[in-house]
Amino acid sequence: MMIQMQAEAAKYPELSIVVSNAHNNTQLQIDQIREFINAKVDLLIISPNESEPVTPIAVEAFDMGIPTIIWDRKIHSDHYTTCISADNYDIGRDVGRYINTILSEGSTILEITGLMSSSPAVERHKGFLAEASESYSVHTISGDWKPDVAKERVAAMGHYDDIDLVFAHNDDMALAAYNVINATDSLCAQRIKFIGIDALVGVDAVLDGRLQASFLYPTGGDKVMSIARRILLGKRVEKSYRLQSALVDSHNAYTLKAQQEQIV
Repeated sequence: MMIQMQAEAAKYPELSIVVSNAHNNTQLQIDQIREFINAKVDLLIISPNESEPVTPIAVEAFDMGIPTIIWDRKIHSDHYTTCISADNYDIGRDVGRYINTILSEGSTILEITGLMSSSPAVERHKGFLAEASESYSVHTISGDWKPDVAKERVAAMGHYDDIDLVFAHNDDMALAAYNVINATDSLCAQRIKFIGIDALVGVDAVLDGRLQASFLYPTGGDKVMSIARRILLGKRVEKSYRLQSALVDSHNAYTLKAQQEQIV
């Protein structure tokens, strides 16, 4: 996303981007947004680590007259200029529909969710269950978006003979699960199908067979900067923009990898 944002902003010398990374620390993110408010930035782009705790400070910025783009994850308010994201509920449903084509009814699925106080995890979980809950036995654990957490919690399960498929809310957690299971029982790892979301690190994993598939979560950095510039020029923007997802499997992973390398 940052590469795309910087490439788009480079077209316009009047634009400069200042980035703060909260490293999954919600309070740090709130403090960083406060610093941007105090610095009187011309526009804020916020990807909330957690929806509810970040809402008050995001609303405060908007109500003070700072145009605000909510990117990727939602807040619990409509006090923002625009929201740009993919539809995580639909992505969850797409995963469920895909699983219906590759897994026999009555199979057991291990779902590894992201942080359940973040909107993508909640929506991906609900969308997935809308398609899969009646056909399969679903066991859900939280990986908090972090491969180390997923690794620890999958390892704690001890055995994997009854698992037919692992669906993780991002590729990093899916690969962490694969690594744990492969180290414990390589035959199980070969039998179990692993599916992730993002199609970033997951593209290579699809190509080498560790992942059955991944679902593209569009980074959209160029779109974010394009909309930001429209706002700064005083032009009208929509209240929300939806970015499109897609299935990435062995049939199209080479093409996507080539496209990503070209962007870089």
